[in-house]
Amino acid sequence: MAGWVTVVVEMWKRKNSEVSTRWGVLNIMKKSVKKQENIRPSFIGGEEIHKVTGELTKFHSEYKKNLITLLSIPVLMILLALYVAAFWYT
Repeated sequence: MAGWVTVVVEMWKRKNSEVSTRWGVLNIMKKSVKKQENIRPSFIGGEEIHKVTGELTKFHSEYKKNLITLLSIPVLMILLALYVAAFWYT
């Protein structure tokens, strides 16, 4: 249940950000809500001007995002297998 709730909340955050950016109300949201995410100075990534807000933003390439996702799946499966093995052992 906790996993399901986490996934739903994260999907809602993404959808909320996507819609607010598409509608052009991202700046209004930033003013009304404390800025929760600061870009770390050590973040390495490309820079581009955001299409809607006109601000300079940093980003990872799609290739890098997909590579990280694909590499994290086997790690998740191994941890899940260890969890199941520990459950069966006890």
